[in-house]
Amino acid sequence: MDIVRVIEDRLKQTFSPIHLVIEDRSAAHQGHQGMASGGAHLVLQITSAQFEGISDIARQREIYSLLDSEFKTGAIHALTITAHSVNEWQQMPQHKGTS
Repeated sequence: MDIVRVIEDRLKQTFSPIHLVIEDRSAAHQGHQGMASGGAHLVLQITSAQFEGISDIARQREIYSLLDSEFKTGAIHALTITAHSVNEWQQMPQHKGTS
C-alpha cells in the first residue's frame, strides 16, 4: 500500500474529516537530500470537527504524533499541514454554506 493511502486511512479513522486532500510532491524534490532516503514530501489539507477549540500547533502535534512511525521509518521526509476546524472551513469565502 502506498504511503498516501496509509496516511489517508489513518487520518480518516482518527479524525473523521469532512475535507481531506493529500498531495505527494516528492517528484518536485528530485535531487534534494531527503529524496536519497526515499521519503515522501507531502502536503496535507484536513478539516475536522475534532480540531474545534484547539490551536493550530496542537492540531499539527496530533497529526505528527499519529504519523510518527512513518517519520521514524523514513516513509515521510516532509509534511506540510493545513488543518481547520469545521467552523473555520465554513467561514472561508469559497466554502460558505457548505459542510
